[in-house]
Amino acid sequence: MSNKLIAQQLMERLDQRDVDGVLSYCAPGAVWHGFGPQPLNSDGWRQAIGVFLNAFPDSRFPIDVVVAEGDKVAVQHSLRGTHNGEFQGVPPTGKPVVVPALATFRLAEDKVVEVWLNAELLGLLMQIGAIPMPG
Repeated sequence: MSNKLIAQQLMERLDQRDVDGVLSYCAPGAVWHGFGPQPLNSDGWRQAIGVFLNAFPDSRFPIDVVVAEGDKVAVQHSLRGTHNGEFQGVPPTGKPVVVPALATFRLAEDKVVEVWLNAELLGLLMQIGAIPMPG
């Protein structure tokens, strides 16, 4: 299976909120960057993504663009959902959110071994009213 297809299928599992399905595409020692000050292992990622899935229980993660070269695959996507659970100490607001993101995967032997996430979390906090919008 191509690296591009593996990354797309992983993202489809995330869009279905299937955390175990996501992790089935990952090597046991996979490293996740961008979810905190330190890289996470898969158990740490499971906890971090659980925060988002609980805060945005209708969340989806549609893919916009997938680009692959060598052992790397970049997936431009977004988190789309409604703030119906506590997030970062902010009680549910019922507000819809759209959070653009870019995930870059490194694969080896048909498994994801490293992930880098760059997501517009400042915009998310503004959308739920945790911090004021500029201007």
